[in-house]
Amino acid sequence: MDHNRRKTVALVLLLLILTLAAAVRFYRLEAQSLWHDEGNSARIAERSIRLILEGAAGDIHPPLYYLALHYWRALLGQSEFALRSFSVMGGVGLVALTYVLGAHLGQGGRPGSNASVGTRDVSTGLAAAFLAAINPFQVYYSQEARSYIWVAFLAAAATYCGCRFLKSVLPGGRGAPGVGSRPRVPWAVGYTLAIVAGLYTHYVFPIVLIPINLIAFVRLSRHRVRRPLVQWMMLHLIPGLLFLPWLHIAVRQLTSWPSSSSQIAVGQALADTFRLLSLGLTVQPVGSTIALLGFGVLLVLGLVPRLCDADFTLFLLIVLWLIIPVALILAFNLHQDAFLKFMLVVSPPFCLLLGRGVTRFLLPISSSRPPILFPLALSLGLVLSFSYDSLDNLYFDPVYARGDYRGIAHHLQSVGRPGDVVILDAPNQWEVFTYYYPYVERVYPIPRSRPVDESIVVAELEQITAKHDRIFVLFWAEAESDPERIVERWLNTHAYPAADQWWSGGVRLATYGVPSTLPTSMDSRANARLGGVMLLRGYTLLSDRLSPGEMLQITLFWEASAPIGQRYKVFLHLLNSDGVLTAQRDAEPGGGMDLTITWEPGQLQIDNHGVIVPVGTMPGEYQLILGLYPLGDPAARLPVMADGEPAGDVVRLSSILVTELD
Repeated sequence: MDHNRRKTVALVLLLLILTLAAAVRFYRLEAQSLWHDEGNSARIAERSIRLILEGAAGDIHPPLYYLALHYWRALLGQSEFALRSFSVMGGVGLVALTYVLGAHLGQGGRPGSNASVGTRDVSTGLAAAFLAAINPFQVYYSQEARSYIWVAFLAAAATYCGCRFLKSVLPGGRGAPGVGSRPRVPWAVGYTLAIVAGLYTHYVFPIVLIPINLIAFVRLSRHRVRRPLVQWMMLHLIPGLLFLPWLHIAVRQLTSWPSSSSQIAVGQALADTFRLLSLGLTVQPVGSTIALLGFGVLLVLGLVPRLCDADFTLFLLIVLWLIIPVALILAFNLHQDAFLKFMLVVSPPFCLLLGRGVTRFLLPISSSRPPILFPLALSLGLVLSFSYDSLDNLYFDPVYARGDYRGIAHHLQSVGRPGDVVILDAPNQWEVFTYYYPYVERVYPIPRSRPVDESIVVAELEQITAKHDRIFVLFWAEAESDPERIVERWLNTHAYPAADQWWSGGVRLATYGVPSTLPTSMDSRANARLGGVMLLRGYTLLSDRLSPGEMLQITLFWEASAPIGQRYKVFLHLLNSDGVLTAQRDAEPGGGMDLTITWEPGQLQIDNHGVIVPVGTMPGEYQLILGLYPLGDPAARLPVMADGEPAGDVVRLSSILVTELD
């Protein structure tokens, strides 16, 4: 195949790969709700420039991404699709840069040969670009309205421009002393701009500059002429000066932001990192071993140096680009769930080395000058089978879905009443929740600060419960925002927990009823013994007359006659006249925070419960029953003794009259 035809075929294949990259990134782009971090992006980007800068000054992210998203939003709107499409552009651009780097990385021929672009360099570039196009890790963050994929793009851009500048100033390079300086100017400008943009996009960016600077200082310091070394240092002086106005903010935020104290074994961390770079976040470790072995073989092949490589410096740079950031992320204990996206900066060199491994493995078994389509076709079959499951999980499996704040907001609007309020137990849910929920005046982010001041939290809860009779609470990441679970404990004691519903992304929606006065004594005695050691002394039912949609509120008074070695759930069922279940609540005592294994013998346990009468319930008389069963085994109800007589496995509490809606 002649050179021109080879270039044409390469161009066509590159366009197909970029089309594929765009397709898998745009596919179902708005199928999932924004999650809380994306909500931050959406709400910050809608502000004025001054407020964006002020917001970024109090955040762990510099302002450039928010500023860019601000103008992108002005052009395309603020839908999920519009906001995330900005990241799609960064993801597709990263695939294109991967091709360019791969083409130079795989350039064939021996040093000094006058061959231009051969079969091997095109194949390496295309293989690496294809791997990046369908890489689940890159696709995941290309579909997220955050800055992380752009950090990887800028890392690749800085590496490429910096490498091209180095080649231009080294003796024998184009643009070296005595040849003319003009060809090196675009690369100097590109490298400088990429650094400035990277520094203002994310604070993790400087770690990707370490590999290329190591290479530069080793190569440039070996020559007697010091001018290239001075020029290289000047390229970093300019970004440093441009970042100087923000430097004190960066130092303050990085030194004051909470850090994780948890540790992970280095071997496990490296295995997790390899799986992340290969198959992304949406794959189970079990069952992925064969796929990872395949990726491992290609990576090893890509890591083997060749003396005849035309650009050994670039190969060494790619290897260091992969190793050094991973080592630093592990050294700084950033291998935590919240920081896994930082590994995106090493996804480009990972794909480049895999692409190099593909061509190293496939080309030798083909003819001496194979068509470039051959290794690409085989790599397609090899990698697509490994990545398909991960991408399928990303698109369709609810287990891997982000927090469904859109669904939660729509649900609350459908069941809500004018007097209802919403508490966000994790204040950083406010931005994303109010993106979907229009009644901002009804939303209370509590606790509002860290560390949590319990007296302030309790005072605000008292004010809220004094004005509202139903409260919805979104619990998420309480370990960071409310580690003592002050909000939940107070509400379980001073209100009636009626429902808990888990939504995707680990968000729990709880419903509480607030009485006008909270009972402190029993109105009705039960004297029912369950399982021999748990005694239901009695209960107080606030009302036995309800309308559909209202909440039955009951306080139970328990006592243990001996230590209880097992956790039990309380079930409260509302049965119609035919004994058919109409409404229920199954929960551990105290809203799940007063476990039976903690009960002290002889101590009275006060336990509040709410049961919501479903909308559409027919008017009539209903029976409220109660019982206990071991956690995880609803069929194993405890036997009941009522007034010393066997009573089956339920306690019949009271008749409830359901009336028509007013």
